[in-house]
Amino acid sequence: MQGFYTEPEKKVPVFGTYDVIVCGGGVAGFSAALASARNGAKTLIIEQYPFFGGTATASLMINLVGFRNQVPPDDKQVTRGIGEELMLRLIARGGARHSLNAYPSPFRSDTKGDLSYNYVVDSEMFKHEMLMMLKDAGVSILFHTYVADTIVEDGRVKGVLIENKSGRQAVFASVTVDATGDADVAYRAGAGFWQTCREENPRLTDCLMYRIGGFKEGTKAHGCLYGDTMVVWGPSPGAVNCADGKELSDSEVDVRSRIYEDLKEKIAENPDLEGARIVETPVQLGIRQTRFIVGEYQLTGEDVLEGRHFEDQSDHPLLRLPLLPEARRLSDPLPLLDPEGRRRADRRGTPDLRGPAGFREPARDGAHLPDRGSRGNGGGTVRGGESRTTGRGREEASGTAAPAGR
Repeated sequence: MQGFYTEPEKKVPVFGTYDVIVCGGGVAGFSAALASARNGAKTLIIEQYPFFGGTATASLMINLVGFRNQVPPDDKQVTRGIGEELMLRLIARGGARHSLNAYPSPFRSDTKGDLSYNYVVDSEMFKHEMLMMLKDAGVSILFHTYVADTIVEDGRVKGVLIENKSGRQAVFASVTVDATGDADVAYRAGAGFWQTCREENPRLTDCLMYRIGGFKEGTKAHGCLYGDTMVVWGPSPGAVNCADGKELSDSEVDVRSRIYEDLKEKIAENPDLEGARIVETPVQLGIRQTRFIVGEYQLTGEDVLEGRHFEDQSDHPLLRLPLLPEARRLSDPLPLLDPEGRRRADRRGTPDLRGPAGFREPARDGAHLPDRGSRGNGGGTVRGGESRTTGRGREEASGTAAPAGR
C-alpha cells in the first residue's frame, strides 16, 4: 500500500432499477437469478465473463459431484430443483457423462429423482444451457461487468456500483444477491467475515486445472475424462490469499509458469499419458476458499459426526461420503446464512474441514473480523432482507442450487 487517493465526487448514471440484482454468474448466481425470474421478479444478473458457470467453466472444474449421498442407508438424491433440471437437460443433449477416472461411483438411471453421484460435463454445452435457461426466463444479463462497490443507506444495501466499458454506473434493487464467490458485495457493504489467508488454520488450497489431449485410449490416469480429452488437476500456488488482487495475480503467474513441467511429471508417472499435450487452460485459477461471512451459526465437525438435528433443517440428509463413513445422518442445518441469519446458497458460510472430503470446517481461531463501519457509503451489517449471499458452490453441493465442482 502506497498511501491513499481521494476520488473526486461525481455524478454516476443509473443503469436501471430491479426487484433483484444477482452479482456473479456461477452456478449459485445462475440458480438465484433463474428462481427469481421464474417467480416474477424483475431480475438482473451481473457477470465478469461472457458466460456462466463460475468454477465449473471459468476454472474447468467439469467434474460435478454431490447429486446424491453415497453411504447407505442415506444413499438418496439430495440435489433437486434447478440443479437437477440443469443436469437432466445436459444429459438429454449428451452434454453430461458418468465420471470414470475421477471420483468413480455407482451409475444410476440418470432420470428425475435418480441422478448418479457425479458427472463430467461438456463445459461449452454447460455454458450454453445455462445461458438459454436464463434467457428463456427473461433474466436481464450484463456480461463483462464488475461490481465496484455497494450502495448502502441506513445499514441497508440498496444496490451496487458497477464498472464496464461504459464506465461506472449505479444499479438499484430491492434485493441484492452476492454470488461473487468471494463475498465481495457483502464485504464491501461492511458485513463481518473471517478468512484463513495462509496456513494459520486448516484450509483448502487452490490449483490450476487444464485440459489435455493426445493420450492413449483407455488411460486410467486420474482426471475428468470426456471423449478424447481430459481435464487434470495442475499446479497449486499453495496457501495464498486469492481475495487480494496482487496475490491472485502472482498466483496465476506462478501456476501458469509451471504448467508444462506439471504435465511432464504426470506423463512420467503415467506412461499411458505419453504423447499428451495441453489443449486448453482455464480463464482463471480454481479458487476453493476466501472470505466466509459470519453467520448466525457455524456448522462444526461434531454436527456432522453426531448427525445433529436442527429445527429448520430440510427433509433430506446432506452429503455423506465413503471417506467419512462415521458421519451420521445430518440434514440441512440453518444452512449457510447471511449476516442476519437468513438462508443462502453457498459454500462460503460454514463448511467443515474435519474430513478429507465431505463437510469442512476451517477453524475459527484467528478469524479476520475487520471493523468496516467507518466506510463513507454507510458500512455496517446488511439488514432487512436487502442482501443475500451465495457463492462458488462446492464439490459436495446439495440442496436446490446447481452444484459446482470444487
